[in-house]
Amino acid sequence: MLHPPLTNPKGQVLLDDSFSTLDFSSWLGLSVENRLREIPGWEEAHPIAIGSWGRGELCPCSDLDIIFCGDEKYVQKVVEKIEPTGLKLRYRVPDSREDWTKNVDVLEANALFWAKPFTNDGALMLQDQKNKILKKEKSFRRELLKEIMAERKRRFKRYDSITNFLEPNLKFGAGGLRDLHQALILGHWFPEKVSALDHAFKVLDYYKKFFLIIRQKLHLQNSHDILVGAEQAELASWFGYEKNLDFMREVQKGLSRVSFHSDWVSERCRTSLKSIKKREENPVTSWQEAFKLIEEDPSAQAQATVRRALYDKKGFRKEKVDKEKLGKMLRKGLNVKTEDNNLVALFKSHIISHAIPNFTKIIGLVQHDQYHRFSVDAHLMQTVREVKRVHDHPKLLGKLGYYCEKLNKKDWEILRWAALYHDIAKGRGGSHEKKGKQIVQKDLKDFGFPAPIIEEIAWVVEQHLAMSTSAFRKNPRSPKTWQDLFSNGVRGKRIYLISLFTAIDIRATNPDAWNHWKEGLLYELGETLRNPTNEKYYDLIQILMKKALKVPNEFIEQIDVSVVESIPSKILISDFAKMLKKESLKPLVVRDKKNQVWIRFHSPKDEKGLVLKYAQTLASLGCNIRQASILTDKKMGVYDWFCVKTNKSNEILKKQLLHNISNVEFPSCSFSKVGLMTADENEWVISFKAKDKKGLLVSAIQSLYDSDLEIIWAKVHTWGRQIEDIFGVLPINSENPEQIVKNLKEKIEQPDLEIL
Repeated sequence: MLHPPLTNPKGQVLLDDSFSTLDFSSWLGLSVENRLREIPGWEEAHPIAIGSWGRGELCPCSDLDIIFCGDEKYVQKVVEKIEPTGLKLRYRVPDSREDWTKNVDVLEANALFWAKPFTNDGALMLQDQKNKILKKEKSFRRELLKEIMAERKRRFKRYDSITNFLEPNLKFGAGGLRDLHQALILGHWFPEKVSALDHAFKVLDYYKKFFLIIRQKLHLQNSHDILVGAEQAELASWFGYEKNLDFMREVQKGLSRVSFHSDWVSERCRTSLKSIKKREENPVTSWQEAFKLIEEDPSAQAQATVRRALYDKKGFRKEKVDKEKLGKMLRKGLNVKTEDNNLVALFKSHIISHAIPNFTKIIGLVQHDQYHRFSVDAHLMQTVREVKRVHDHPKLLGKLGYYCEKLNKKDWEILRWAALYHDIAKGRGGSHEKKGKQIVQKDLKDFGFPAPIIEEIAWVVEQHLAMSTSAFRKNPRSPKTWQDLFSNGVRGKRIYLISLFTAIDIRATNPDAWNHWKEGLLYELGETLRNPTNEKYYDLIQILMKKALKVPNEFIEQIDVSVVESIPSKILISDFAKMLKKESLKPLVVRDKKNQVWIRFHSPKDEKGLVLKYAQTLASLGCNIRQASILTDKKMGVYDWFCVKTNKSNEILKKQLLHNISNVEFPSCSFSKVGLMTADENEWVISFKAKDKKGLLVSAIQSLYDSDLEIIWAKVHTWGRQIEDIFGVLPINSENPEQIVKNLKEKIEQPDLEIL
């Protein structure tokens, strides 16, 4: 009977020999054998079990792989009797009785060395075939190694290693039973290259039992070789783990260790004895030597050398190394120009997990959702790697690749270290971003990083989810969205840093999750944040809050962009403070940085025809209105800004505005197009287009005034020789907006004036 191994309350296996998996396999094999022995002709067919049955690793859903070396008439009778039983039989009869390896690949020929004969004659014939293979051992094992490497490559391509983190394939996935078995095969055939280190094979033997018992339990639960999410909780409980997370963490640790050791064995077998000897004659005795070795040789052999030194009780891991020196070595190793294979070697050699405090806490930590496809430690490695990919190939990010041009060497280091630390506090409960920031601040200070770089890395770690949340779960165009980001420090160069990091994190979390849609939303949000006007709006609001000026939000939002860009904040703030006190402001003349003249009018109370009065005043002074921000608010009153073209000085304009008594009459102008843009119960929006000339704005306002329409806001646009004046007016309840506009068109529209 299959039963879980003996464990402590944490689910850790206490005794390596407490697994019942091999006893269970033996029982399964014996049960099948007893059943098949009852079939007439079984012994005469001389069956020999290969595959999992031959190795003593049979599982309930395993195929029964058999070679029949007896008379074919008995073989046919036996097969005909087995097929109706439902047993999954896979069999073959050798093409040549003299050479069973004829027309079969080298992997199947190798299976003979782990075969189980059921008759004495079969045993003798099997031994004879093994002896023939051993006579050409040198060429056989060379072909075997070549085929194993080719099979690994094909298998890794077919069985996606990314999905293997979420729902591991215990047989074919990276670090699974197939990898494990092939490493044991190579260990058998190349003892001279691997016998010096038996630790790797002890690890492989342990996880063979661990993965087999999981596979056997899955088969008994009518599952197969994939540890699907639905089965994980029940298995965790059966093994004695309190949490599913702990069980899956142990599985991932096992897959990682088997993957490493199987890589090491296969690489070791391809390495000459001379090179192996040279490597073993130069052990690693310090952190500096470990970094240097990985820099010069990122192979699995070098990684194993570093690992052995790290885990040796007398090794250098516990040496009292100066943390600043260690920090310098890490900074060099994580430089964005470091080659990818050297970077991966830093992780796989366990240099990173031993040098970075808290890293061991996230090893094997699986995030159980359909978005995260890696364990946390694997994700951090992928993110660090992705920084280099983007650095070398900015076009991977589409439009966002433009931001890469804005970064310098220091910025790429910030991204690299943020990649290493951004999820290091996962699994601790609470906000992993805030806890991660604290870890960064402590670790990097110990490593001797300059304070400004620590600050930026810690900021990216704390804010690494801010852009994705805003771009994909909020309205990127909403002022509230970008104001929240501004308040969290997403300004200036940080816009490039956090935008790029967000894209890098997505690609390293799940490559399938990065697409044109997300690229577009992130880029749109980044460009919105880069708009200087939006920053000025935000700064203006922050000053208002600091001074406790309760200016209505809708009033601020209605102020034209060009006003916020052109007029100094201190002038606007001073105006708002006085307006809140119900003070009346005298006309103001301001010349902006572009040498444009702006004139401001204000009235605490709105009056019919007031906007027309202001426009006529400016026209009478010879000012050609280029832009206008016309705004009326119940609390703040009328607040209108006009950008004008004039040859007069500021002082002359101020005097003329204060004493203007002109009663100049203005000729009516025609427009090329008048249209109703929108209309609802709150406002009608009407547009006037024409070739630019003096008096157009006055004429547009006059026509609205004559139609009894009250202007609540307006925007004047001029580009080239074309203008478009847009007005928001209060609806007239008894009138139809379409009819009002139709009447306007009849009075002032001349379509032939339109510029084509």
